[in-house]
Amino acid sequence: LRRGLTLSLGTPESLADLAIVLERVGLAAEALHDLVGALARYEESLEIRRGLAASLGTPESLRDLAPALTRVGDHARGRGDLAGALAAYSEGVEVSRRLAGKTDLPDDNSQFVWSVCLVADCMIESSRHDEARTLLLEAEPVASRLSEPTTLGSDILDTAATYWGRRARAA
Repeated sequence: LRRGLTLSLGTPESLADLAIVLERVGLAAEALHDLVGALARYEESLEIRRGLAASLGTPESLRDLAPALTRVGDHARGRGDLAGALAAYSEGVEVSRRLAGKTDLPDDNSQFVWSVCLVADCMIESSRHDEARTLLLEAEPVASRLSEPTTLGSDILDTAATYWGRRARAA
């Protein structure tokens, strides 16, 4: 009933509410070990969020889109679908890069740094070391400006150490 009403209203607010409900249903499905059902809800929520970001282009719509991409990427990676994870995470980098360019809010910058770390991890795992290094170098100055740089800064350092460790072993 709620979905039908939401779709018939078609307002940004009702669509955003539906995306939230779908995400929560996905979380419940995940808790019940229904990973297929969870992913279906996450992807449906993601499509709504993509539509809202495309039509509204507001910082809020971008802020909602980036974590939805991370969630879908996490599920892909958990299934061993590295290409799917990389695609979702890369889109998240692009979204969070746009957002970080519009605002200078710590949360927006944190989302960008986190998205870069996820992409770099996948690239390292795929032996795309030079691309990972380029992304990490792009994120480094953003991470250094964060009010709590230790967590994300250490993520970048951990990812870079992994990169350099794998690079050294490959040589």
